[in-house]
Amino acid sequence: MGLANKYVSEIPDQFDLASILDPDVEKVEEAKYVAASIYKYFSSARREFFSRPQMRFSQKETLDDPREMSRRWKEARDIGLRKYIETGLRHVLPRVFNDKDVLLEKCTDYGEEELGRKITRSEGLHLEAILTSPAGHAFIHSQLEQAQQIIGPLLTVIFARLEADFDKLMEEISAKVGILSLTEDPLNEAMWLRYAESFGGFVVGLDSAHSFFFHSDKKEERSLLRKVIYTDEYIENFWRNPYYSFLVKNSCWEYQNEWRMLKRLSDCNERVDGTPPVCLWNLDPKMIKSIHFGYRYDFHKRTEDIANLQKVGADCDFYLVRPIGVTDMLEATRL
Repeated sequence: MGLANKYVSEIPDQFDLASILDPDVEKVEEAKYVAASIYKYFSSARREFFSRPQMRFSQKETLDDPREMSRRWKEARDIGLRKYIETGLRHVLPRVFNDKDVLLEKCTDYGEEELGRKITRSEGLHLEAILTSPAGHAFIHSQLEQAQQIIGPLLTVIFARLEADFDKLMEEISAKVGILSLTEDPLNEAMWLRYAESFGGFVVGLDSAHSFFFHSDKKEERSLLRKVIYTDEYIENFWRNPYYSFLVKNSCWEYQNEWRMLKRLSDCNERVDGTPPVCLWNLDPKMIKSIHFGYRYDFHKRTEDIANLQKVGADCDFYLVRPIGVTDMLEATRL
């Protein structure tokens, strides 16, 4: 968009987008994972992890909650969002149409597309003279009036089509996104029973400050870990809290204390054919901080797995986890 970008980029400063969002959106954005390690439960069938550390980002259909990534909003149309966009356009359009440099840039681009070559300096000066003439000003003013008149009808069509196709659109987006589910606690008995073969599996502790969990660019570094929202409530409108599409589970799953990370499945390091395919990302062995083995994990396999993990470069602590008597507590003994 070139010079016009400077006006579009001002919209968030001129209008309060937060006014159309639910307060829970801010809570999600502000929730930061502060513990040194974050954990992943595995069954013993994933022993290959020790010789080749990888994490699978799962598709919607492989998640354990059948309600995952389903419609948790009553509609996708929102008056507040439409008003926000309309107000922004009505603010930006006059400024764009009254900026000679922006118009000259767009006319130059169009002229080059039609001519198949760059316009000459003399042609550019002639074009500038036309734009700044009384006739040019009158033409620009008429074009601005027409553009302003179609904003309302255009948004009506766009939002109607969006609502009609929204479920299909969300399915298409979901099919391209993989979820890595992690947790805060390596000593959660319910998690051991469900995801680690009733203490026959293991738990991997990862360095939560590792670059794997962050996105960095020239402007900022931001965490990619997002805390899952546990609720049985439905929101009125998707646009009030778009996080409801990926970060909400029913309250019965609250014991999981889950944090999530999302990635495009097409960016995976390894793709194993299947229905659906398994999409894997390589881990830096140095980000592995601990391994908790369940007390039912085979002793000989455990010895071999520890050696393999150390061989690939991991320098971590190893523990054996078992229940304490008839209590609800688990103990982790250093190996």
